Amino acid sequence: MNICKRSFLYYIAKMNLSVDSPYELSNKQRKYFGLLPIENGWEKLPLSPKVTAYFDRNRIVKIINYDWGYLEYDTIIDTIDRVFLLPKTSRGKQQKLSVSKLLKIKGAGIQFSGSFHG
Repeated sequence: MNICKRSFLYYIAKMNLSVDSPYELSNKQRKYFGLLPIENGWEKLPLSPKVTAYFDRNRIVKIINYDWGYLEYDTIIDTIDRVFLLPKTSRGKQQKLSVSKLLKIKGAGIQFSGSFHG
Protein backbone atom coordinates (compact mmCIF):
# COMPACT_ATOMS: atom_id res chain seq x y z
CA MET A 1 0.00 0.00 0.00
CA ASN A 2 1.50 3.34 -0.99
CA ILE A 3 1.89 6.23 1.44
CA CYS A 4 -0.84 8.39 -0.14
CA LYS A 5 -3.43 5.62 0.05
CA ARG A 6 -2.45 4.75 3.62
CA SER A 7 -2.65 8.44 4.63
CA PHE A 8 -6.05 8.79 2.99
CA LEU A 9 -7.45 5.70 4.73
CA TYR A 10 -6.04 6.93 8.05
CA TYR A 11 -7.68 10.31 7.45
CA ILE A 12 -11.04 8.69 6.64
CA ALA A 13 -10.85 6.54 9.79
CA LYS A 14 -9.88 9.55 11.90
CA MET A 15 -12.86 11.54 10.61
CA ASN A 16 -15.26 8.63 11.35
CA LEU A 17 -16.30 8.30 7.70
CA SER A 18 -17.59 5.03 6.33
CA VAL A 19 -15.85 3.54 3.31
CA ASP A 20 -18.82 1.28 2.52
CA SER A 21 -21.40 3.96 1.81
CA PRO A 22 -21.24 7.23 -0.14
CA TYR A 23 -20.21 10.20 1.93
CA GLU A 24 -19.00 13.71 1.32
CA LEU A 25 -16.18 15.79 2.61
CA SER A 26 -17.15 18.77 4.74
CA ASN A 27 -16.19 22.27 3.67
CA LYS A 28 -13.44 22.21 6.29
CA GLN A 29 -12.08 18.97 4.78
CA ARG A 30 -12.39 20.38 1.26
CA LYS A 31 -10.23 23.32 2.28
CA TYR A 32 -7.60 20.86 3.54
CA PHE A 33 -7.50 19.12 0.14
CA GLY A 34 -7.61 22.37 -1.89
CA LEU A 35 -11.17 21.95 -3.19
CA LEU A 36 -13.69 24.77 -3.42
CA PRO A 37 -16.19 24.74 -0.53
CA ILE A 38 -19.89 24.15 -1.19
CA GLU A 39 -21.65 27.50 -1.25
CA ASN A 40 -25.07 28.11 0.29
CA GLY A 41 -26.79 28.78 -3.04
CA TRP A 42 -25.66 25.55 -4.69
CA GLU A 43 -28.18 22.76 -5.14
CA LYS A 44 -27.18 19.10 -4.75
CA LEU A 45 -28.66 16.81 -7.38
CA PRO A 46 -27.96 13.04 -7.45
CA LEU A 47 -27.71 12.00 -11.11
CA SER A 48 -27.29 8.29 -10.34
CA PRO A 49 -26.55 6.19 -7.24
CA LYS A 50 -22.83 6.82 -7.84
CA VAL A 51 -22.71 10.36 -9.26
CA THR A 52 -23.80 13.63 -7.65
CA ALA A 53 -23.61 17.11 -9.15
CA TYR A 54 -23.80 20.52 -7.53
CA PHE A 55 -25.55 23.24 -9.52
CA ASP A 56 -25.21 27.01 -9.24
CA ARG A 57 -28.40 27.97 -11.04
CA ASN A 58 -28.00 26.18 -14.42
CA ARG A 59 -24.24 25.65 -14.17
CA ILE A 60 -22.66 22.45 -12.85
CA VAL A 61 -19.86 23.54 -10.51
CA LYS A 62 -18.87 20.33 -8.72
CA ILE A 63 -19.09 16.60 -9.44
CA ILE A 64 -18.72 13.75 -6.96
CA ASN A 65 -18.26 10.22 -8.29
CA TYR A 66 -18.37 7.19 -5.95
CA ASP A 67 -17.69 4.59 -8.66
CA TRP A 68 -14.18 3.45 -7.57
CA GLY A 69 -13.96 5.10 -4.17
CA TYR A 70 -14.29 8.86 -3.92
CA LEU A 71 -13.63 11.37 -6.69
CA GLU A 72 -14.56 15.02 -6.32
CA TYR A 73 -13.67 17.78 -8.72
CA ASP A 74 -14.57 21.37 -9.43
CA THR A 75 -15.83 22.20 -12.90
CA ILE A 76 -17.77 24.74 -14.93
CA ILE A 77 -20.36 23.15 -17.23
CA ASP A 78 -23.21 25.28 -18.52
CA THR A 79 -26.61 23.68 -19.09
CA ILE A 80 -30.03 24.63 -20.40
CA ASP A 81 -32.53 24.11 -17.57
CA ARG A 82 -30.34 21.26 -16.25
CA VAL A 83 -31.48 19.09 -19.17
CA PHE A 84 -29.01 19.88 -21.98
CA LEU A 85 -25.25 20.42 -21.88
CA LEU A 86 -24.17 23.54 -23.75
CA PRO A 87 -21.27 23.16 -26.20
CA LYS A 88 -17.86 24.62 -25.29
CA THR A 89 -17.38 26.10 -28.80
CA SER A 90 -19.66 27.68 -31.38
CA ARG A 91 -19.17 24.66 -33.67
CA GLY A 92 -20.49 22.20 -31.10
CA LYS A 93 -24.07 21.22 -30.47
CA GLN A 94 -26.01 20.85 -27.26
CA GLN A 95 -26.39 17.33 -25.87
CA LYS A 96 -28.86 15.81 -23.46
CA LEU A 97 -27.41 15.64 -19.94
CA SER A 98 -26.43 12.09 -18.99
CA VAL A 99 -23.96 10.68 -16.50
CA SER A 100 -21.75 9.15 -19.19
CA LYS A 101 -21.52 12.42 -21.15
CA LEU A 102 -20.95 14.40 -17.98
CA LEU A 103 -18.06 12.22 -16.82
CA LYS A 104 -16.31 12.59 -20.20
CA ILE A 105 -15.94 16.35 -19.62
CA LYS A 106 -12.73 17.32 -17.84
CA GLY A 107 -12.83 19.34 -14.66
CA ALA A 108 -11.82 22.98 -14.55
CA GLY A 109 -10.14 23.07 -11.15
CA ILE A 110 -8.81 20.94 -8.35
CA GLN A 111 -9.51 17.20 -8.25
CA PHE A 112 -9.34 14.93 -5.21
CA SER A 113 -9.63 11.15 -5.34
CA GLY A 114 -9.21 8.28 -2.95
CA SER A 115 -9.61 4.60 -3.74
CA PHE A 116 -10.70 1.86 -1.39
CA HIS A 117 -9.83 -0.91 -3.84
CA GLY A 118 -6.48 -2.66 -3.43
